[in-house]
Amino acid sequence: MPPLLPRMTLNPLFYISLSLISCCVSSMPINGRLLVPQYVSCERNELTSWAGSVTQLQRGEKLTSLIINTDDGTTESLALNHRDNNELMTHFYLNGLIMTTREWRNIADDKGTLRRATRATIWLCLDGKTPPIVNWQPPIP
Repeated sequence: MPPLLPRMTLNPLFYISLSLISCCVSSMPINGRLLVPQYVSCERNELTSWAGSVTQLQRGEKLTSLIINTDDGTTESLALNHRDNNELMTHFYLNGLIMTTREWRNIADDKGTLRRATRATIWLCLDGKTPPIVNWQPPIP
């Protein structure tokens, strides 16, 4: 009879930690390419991304735009048309998690001025129907 292995029980915090690691690691670069996070629903062969420092953010009632200096040395711009703030927020994630309106303070001050060193990864689907997603990475205090 083979020896019995000790029974192991895992603390529930292990599963929470594992899911947080999975969330944060999901878009880390491997061989120069970003891993696509689960919340991006676009077919992978129709997907592109821009990762870098956001240099400009303008929020309007129906249009929000931003400019990003990418890690690849290009400057890209994105304009998001939206009916209201709720629709705008469907485009935004914060460190891989759905972003809430209160979390704006992590990337901009009360006047709407972008915080220095704010980064983002923008996921763009080329299928013409899937909306872009911005995964904000605020500066570390």
